[in-house]
Amino acid sequence: MVSVAPNSPFAKAHPMDQAPPGELPASNALLVVCNLDAVPTEIEAYRPSHMISCINAAMMPATPPSIAPEHHLKLAFNDIVVPAPGLVDPKLEHVQAIVAFAQAWDARAPLLIHCWAGLSRSAAAALIVLAARHRDASTVQIVATFRAATDAAKPNARMVAYADTLFTRQPSLQSALAEQPPTRLTKFGPTYSVPDLIL
Repeated sequence: MVSVAPNSPFAKAHPMDQAPPGELPASNALLVVCNLDAVPTEIEAYRPSHMISCINAAMMPATPPSIAPEHHLKLAFNDIVVPAPGLVDPKLEHVQAIVAFAQAWDARAPLLIHCWAGLSRSAAAALIVLAARHRDASTVQIVATFRAATDAAKPNARMVAYADTLFTRQPSLQSALAEQPPTRLTKFGPTYSVPDLIL
């Protein structure tokens, strides 16, 4: 179900091994990132209280019965980095919505984030959630925490660029990601989890 990067500090001490799903202490709350097909499985396994869907409108899933409608952020756009005819590109307001949602999440149960493949839009959203919730952490620390959980995800560059305009950290998230690129290529991402804490 869950995949972590080789040598990840989370590989041997996954928080779900110490507490029942949906009953984690706030310090061990998880961001669970997955592809669209894995959503039902991860809902059952982790029992998240909140959910972010970053996917095109035609594929937008219904809110699971276990999640309150106001706790499901639905963002309909395509996985592109430049505008294209007939497609919806990520916009600043999408990133602003993720930041606001992240700050409102009480972290008492996991937050599930998904896109179609689980590699780009959902990865960017997870990175943005970490950055929004840990304003005192450096971008290097934030990206290191993210990379410890996944060696395959490649966050959508347009979403990350918009996040950089909101956070104004130096170095930027884009620069930190460039220094810690993915080391494994895959077309369909496995589920991974990122703790709501900074290494």
